[in-house]
This record gives sequence, structure tokens and C-alpha cells, in this order.
Amino acid sequence: MQRILPLFYTNSRVTTINTDGKFEPYQFGTKAKSTYFNVQGNSEYFYVERFKLLLDPTNKQFIQLPPGVPLSQVLADFLRYMTETVKEVIQHYKGVADNDIQWVVTVPAIWSPTAKAKTRQACFDCGMIDSLSSQKLLLCYEPQAASIYIYKNAPLKNDDEVIVTLDIGGGTTDITSHRVVGKNRDHNEVLPPVGALAGSSHIDDNFLEFVRQWVGPTTFDTVTQRNSQLRLKLVNNFAQFKLSLSSADFQNDYAAGTIDLPSALVQQIHPQFRQAIANRQMQLGNPDILAISAYEMATFFDSVINQIVETLNQYIEQLIKIGAKPSQLLIVGGLAGSKYLTEVIRKIFEQKYNVTITIPADPGAAILKGAVDFGINPGTVSKRIWQHSFLLLYSKEFFPEQAPAPPNRRIFQSNGKWYHEEYHPYTTSGQEMPLNHVVSCNVSAPNDQCKLVRFELYSTQNSTDQPKKVISCHISVPKEYVKPGHLNSFRVELVFHPTEVILQVYHEEGRQYLSGNLVRWYDD
Repeated sequence: MQRILPLFYTNSRVTTINTDGKFEPYQFGTKAKSTYFNVQGNSEYFYVERFKLLLDPTNKQFIQLPPGVPLSQVLADFLRYMTETVKEVIQHYKGVADNDIQWVVTVPAIWSPTAKAKTRQACFDCGMIDSLSSQKLLLCYEPQAASIYIYKNAPLKNDDEVIVTLDIGGGTTDITSHRVVGKNRDHNEVLPPVGALAGSSHIDDNFLEFVRQWVGPTTFDTVTQRNSQLRLKLVNNFAQFKLSLSSADFQNDYAAGTIDLPSALVQQIHPQFRQAIANRQMQLGNPDILAISAYEMATFFDSVINQIVETLNQYIEQLIKIGAKPSQLLIVGGLAGSKYLTEVIRKIFEQKYNVTITIPADPGAAILKGAVDFGINPGTVSKRIWQHSFLLLYSKEFFPEQAPAPPNRRIFQSNGKWYHEEYHPYTTSGQEMPLNHVVSCNVSAPNDQCKLVRFELYSTQNSTDQPKKVISCHISVPKEYVKPGHLNSFRVELVFHPTEVILQVYHEEGRQYLSGNLVRWYDD
């Protein structure tokens, strides 16, 4: 998802005979926003946006959903709308069927495996794919997509330049680094992605808090809770000039902008606050308009920009430490259109690190176009630095008379033989993995009468963390394979794709027992 459009929910009794009071999707996108403005005060309607952020459990932002509607349904409703829209367009092209579609859903680069698992689950729930393991769906990191598109034809000074991509969206900022190599412009990841909860919506939140303080917190909270459209109208008014503001606008004494206060809000403002608003803008003489000084306007941006600059600075310093100084900085995402933000970044990073900064004419479209390129050729991302270690836990025979079992291992006896649980390390955190690289481990049945082989896969992000169970598998051994004196063996593989990991299990005879995207088993 390059950008989540708003959803507009309506109580089902508004448009149907059904009176059970359940909410169902009504409209999407800009149409939903315009309709929402026309139904002020109608509690039967519920406007939802920015819900994508709720997919990652590390995000603590409060985003309200319709009563009784879980996040999984909201996401599936949105994706179902997008899926149907795409299919309607494709119907106009002869010879193209639904199963010819290669779906690419872009996600923030800092998303956890859990967030990616929920995304894939929602794509399955909405009918985009027919199975959770379907490779008709690829997940692609948003900054990675932009870099693929911009640099597939752009001139580069060297054959192995290091490029940093800064993706500043509505709710998150993602930073990635790739070494672009060869005539095919393959992208080899240099450092794992980092990011922050800093984006355009946080600037909007700072602006709303400013208005709240000026009209009176009690009045603002009471009125906006009763009429939630007012917050959206204020943000829309602010958005009309937010991106066009530059450093020069913040260096003057005059008001950097004015906001028309909605009449429903003005009517409830206490006379003391009304007079204060009028006094600070004598040249306007209109208490329905709130003037914002250059200094105040800058404060909306600065806390967000400072967080972005600090995160980017630390990331580039890490690259320099490992001998991978970047030569290019690509800035994309919705907030890349902010003159003030890009001026600050240019001033700091062009001089300090001597990087060439590129900002596409349409920073948001670069992500979408790059996602298409990635769908056509996923091999463009040829190497990735994986942030998680994977360990396989299985049973291994040991002989107490010869040597004791390793410490801190569970010991058990089966058919007169002793076994202990053993960890097999697949990968380590920070390890570079080529595209489609396979790591495997053979797991044998504890004895020749065993009809069920068990193993568990664990994951950890740091060597000091307690491993977290990803999946527990019990593989049934076919009767024809249970033979005296023969220990059945299974090969447990992890296949590293550009964004996800595939788990595959094979019997020694070559029979495949299990295959699926590993992220689907993550849970919190």
C-alpha cells in the first residue's frame, strides 16, 4: 500500500432494511471525505483514516475504528475495494484474466514480521489471493520501490554507488540503503532499514493542538467529539498551504498563514478566547479567522523534522563506519513535497556528507511505479540484510554413559533411548542473504517406530533476546515409511525471498509436506 485512502463506514440501517446496527463500508477515498462533510453531526457515519499504522503492534498511536469493527475487517474492506477496482480496469483489456495479475503491496520498511503477516492475511481475506502462501502476492518495502524506479535509468557516478532512500509518509519515516550494482541496477542492501513514527500526520496533530489551545481545550474537545468532521475540516484548511511553506516564510514577522475556523466551533468559543484571537490579528478584524505567526507555524514542523534529521544522521554515520559512505540521497513520500523540510535536509546533509539529493517531481508516484518494476522483476533486490536470527528446535539422541546432555535442555526418554532438545542456528541477525538463498537442517525421527516428528522454529532480533516461537510443527510419517531399523528424516528449509521467508519441509524421499510464508505464523 503506497498510501492508504480513507474509509467511510455507515451503519447498515441507513441504507438497508437490516436494523442490527452493524457498520459496513460505504465509500472510499476522496469521495468518502467529501460526503462526510455533508453529513455533519450524523452518528450513523464513521470516518476512518491512518488505520494502516495499527497493523504494527509497536505503534502506540490512537486511531479510532467503528464500534464492533476489528482492524482485520477494516483492512480487508479497503483491500477488497482496491482489488475490485483493479479488476474492473483489467476487464477492458482483452486476454487478461484475474489469475494473470501479480499483486504487489508496498509496506513500510520498518514493519515487523507481525505487521507483514497481518497484511498478507488481509489480502487473503479480501479475495486478492486464493491461499496465504500464494506467490501471486509480493510485499515490497516502500523506499526500496522508489529507489528501484528512480535509479533504473538515472546516471550514476560509479558502478557500486551506495544510495540512501528517505521515505517520509503520512505516519512513518523509513530509511533504507542499497548498493546499486551492474547493468541491471541490482539493489544489494547495505544496512537493515530504520525508521521513526514521524510524518505528515504528526505535523497535523501539532497544528490541531495549537488550535485547541487558542479556542480553549474544553470547548475544542466538546465540540469536536460531538462533530468529528470539524477536525478534518481544520486539517484540510491547513493542508492547502502546509507543503508550500518555505524557510523564508518562517523568517518574517507577518503571519505565515490563516485558518478559517468552522462556524460550529466559533459559536462555542468563550468570549475571552474570542477576544484573544481578535487581539492577535488586528489587521484582519475577523474573529472567525485564526492567524498563525511564522514562529508558531515553524513549531508544527520542527519537532517532526528534528526527529527525521536525527534518525537519518545516525544512519549515515553507521554506513560510514562500515566503509559504505553514500553518494546519493533519494527523498520520496507525501511529505517530500514540503519545501521547508527539504530545504532543511539539503542544508544539513549536502554540506556535511557531500551527497547528491534527488526529489522526484511526484515523490508518491515513484513508490507506485517502483512497485510495478519490482513485481516484474523481484530479483532486482538481490541481497538483503536480515534483522532476525532463526533457530530450529528438535530432538537429538544422546548416550548418558558417554557424555551428559547439554545444559538447559529438556531431556526425555522414548523406547529405551535418551533424547535432548537441540537448537540448530539457521541464520544470525545482520547476516547478508542472497535472493532465494536456502538454508536447511535435517530432522530425524527419535526412533524407528515414530509416527510423528516434531520441531519448532524460533526467532530473535538480538543475540541477548529470549527467542520467540514462530511455529510448532508436527509432521505425520506415512505408514509405508515406518520400517524397523530406519529413522525417517525430514529436511526443513528456509528460503529467503526479498521481503518474506518461506518455510518448506521435505521427506527424505522427496515428498513435500509443508510450504508457506513464514510471516503468516508470527503473532503477538
